[in-house]
Amino acid sequence: MAIRKQLTALFVCFLATVALGSLLPATAKAAESAPEELMVGNVTVDVMQDGYWMTDPATGELTETQDSATCNVRYVADESALYLSDATIGKGAVSATGGTHSIYASSAAGVSLTIHLTGENHLSSSVPIYITSDSGKAELNIVGDGILNAEGTAVGNGGIFLMSGGTASGGGSYLNITDGADVVSNCSESTAVMFYARPGGEAILTVMDASLTANGWYPGGEPRGIFFSRLGSGDTANFYLRLANNAVVRANKVAILSGHTLKHQYNTASGGMYFNGDAGIVYGPVTLQENLSIGESETLTINQGASLTIPEGTSLINEGTVTGASGSIINNGTIYSGERATLPSGITGSGTIKVIPTYGFECPDELELQASLGEGIFSATGALSLADDPVLGEDGRIVVYATNKGGIELQNEDDPAYSIPLTVRTLNSSTSSNFELDNETRVLAVLDGEQLRSYELQAAAFEQDLKEVPNGTYSGKVTLYVGYTKDSTVQFGEVANVDLDTLEPYTVRVTLENNLGLGITSEPQAAEVNEGNPASFSVAAEGGTTKTYQWQVSTDGGKSWTDIDGATDATYTTPTTTMDMDGNQYRCAVKAGQATIESDPAILTVRHVHKLAPAWTSDANGHWYDCEGCNDKVDYAAHTPKIVGKQDTTCTEDGYTGDTVCSVCGHVIAQGEKVPASGHTFKNGVCSICGEKDAGYVTPLKPEQTQADHELADTGDAPIAGLLGMLACGSAALATGAVLRIRNR
Repeated sequence: MAIRKQLTALFVCFLATVALGSLLPATAKAAESAPEELMVGNVTVDVMQDGYWMTDPATGELTETQDSATCNVRYVADESALYLSDATIGKGAVSATGGTHSIYASSAAGVSLTIHLTGENHLSSSVPIYITSDSGKAELNIVGDGILNAEGTAVGNGGIFLMSGGTASGGGSYLNITDGADVVSNCSESTAVMFYARPGGEAILTVMDASLTANGWYPGGEPRGIFFSRLGSGDTANFYLRLANNAVVRANKVAILSGHTLKHQYNTASGGMYFNGDAGIVYGPVTLQENLSIGESETLTINQGASLTIPEGTSLINEGTVTGASGSIINNGTIYSGERATLPSGITGSGTIKVIPTYGFECPDELELQASLGEGIFSATGALSLADDPVLGEDGRIVVYATNKGGIELQNEDDPAYSIPLTVRTLNSSTSSNFELDNETRVLAVLDGEQLRSYELQAAAFEQDLKEVPNGTYSGKVTLYVGYTKDSTVQFGEVANVDLDTLEPYTVRVTLENNLGLGITSEPQAAEVNEGNPASFSVAAEGGTTKTYQWQVSTDGGKSWTDIDGATDATYTTPTTTMDMDGNQYRCAVKAGQATIESDPAILTVRHVHKLAPAWTSDANGHWYDCEGCNDKVDYAAHTPKIVGKQDTTCTEDGYTGDTVCSVCGHVIAQGEKVPASGHTFKNGVCSICGEKDAGYVTPLKPEQTQADHELADTGDAPIAGLLGMLACGSAALATGAVLRIRNR
């Protein structure tokens, strides 16, 4: 607590003031130096009032909520603070910068924003955090015991970007990471953390009781984790890195504008570590808060007057170079140091130093089991060895363990329900000894740099087990556990009681192509029969042990199957087929030993056989036979018309045109019509059509004849008749002349 008070006093002018609370309403006013414009993802925040949002982890979009208890993004206006809790924030609308940001804050006269972290938070956009002011400071405070991952996608600008308009102390660009915050910024084509100061201004990075990891790559591939720069020309700017309370800063490169320097400041009571690329420096007294690794190409220098304390339960893993430079290391935990690594002398403390061996363990990646002639065994072997030039240290050895507790099996890749037990052996050719794992953990090999002993791993399966399962490809794995020891009592083949989780695992894939198991050699074929006839299906199988057969039927397209009673031979014949059996599927389940395999399904097609009605059915268009089983129209044909019942008319009797009927089925296509009798046509007393005489016919008189003449003529007195006629004509003429004379008078 005393240390934190000293640190607070030292950095009070650099760190954001934490608001203690206010009795004013949330809409009363924004905090001093609050952003005039604040954008969080897709939301433009009203900085005059509090706000609450939920984030979509898939899209990074914010949705407003009124529930302050369940939101994971909260803005507190009178603190000018964002609270993030396991939030994922993506890009928002294009800002005044022309880019998209997860968090954007700006102001004309100076801006300060605080981000409180809880849980793990992710920001992803062109420039995830962009803080800018026109004439005052640009300040970002990241606090809280949480994680912030910022991933920038823009070219050039940075993942965390601060640009101030101030030209004097207090008006610069400030990034303060404190109170346990863990900040990571990664940018594939830009600087990870970017500071811009005005001429005469300043840019300050302060990390206290927190960590910052900055990995960026400038276009072209140049590493650029942190960049301190100045806008415009004129006076230089002042750049500072301030570390306190066991802070850790790692950047793949820290770049500084030409003509400028970066001043390192630290708290003398509790400092921090700073890595610029592969070179790390400890400033002041530092106590590790978590394990620290120094890679092969990395260095860590404990600066003069500084110290590095490794507390109990914490480790320093050094595979590079750690130098003292008049600093000290107090080791109360564990230092792991590679054989080629460098440690300073004078390390104190109650902890231990362990050698990190350098070696390459070699084992087969895959073993494919093959038949061993005449032995009924399928096996494969592979060597266990060390690569050239191992560094094991004095009495150091590499021990290889394996276990088959619970059994090791090869599983059928098509149906994992079937498996073959796998036997694991190890062979020591130098001593002609070997052993087989039996539900235990054993030492398979003890390897040293002299390569005096030769070990082989053998995996095997037995023929009788292969016959119990279906044919196919089987695969599994044998896991070898490899560790370093200086215990000279460890012996090849001994049963071991070791925590395998502390060892490095190596996986050997084991495969077997089983051709001895049960397999279908001939699948049942689809059948097509006429209704009323049976259908037959056959299957052929080989391999395995004694085989049994069970035919099954599916009436729902293969979704479910039912055993058929009594169908237990390689051939199955259905009963007399009916149309409701059409489309049924049939398969055979063949079993041998533990294995049961199903044949491919075969489809039964039943063709309908029509049962015809005894008589034709017809309509106006045609005729057919009805099927009494399916109501199909069988032998349909158009009518063949003919005329029947035709009767000609006579002079005295009516006629009939006749009916039009189908000559095949007798259907009356059209009814005939009655034709009235024509009547006689007499000429000279005789009908010219039928020859009948007109009973009332009178032969007409000639003009010169009288009736008496006529009668005479009829009696045969022709001369008298002629004379009488002449007399009659004369009398008539005289009479006519008398009449004319009278009229003339």
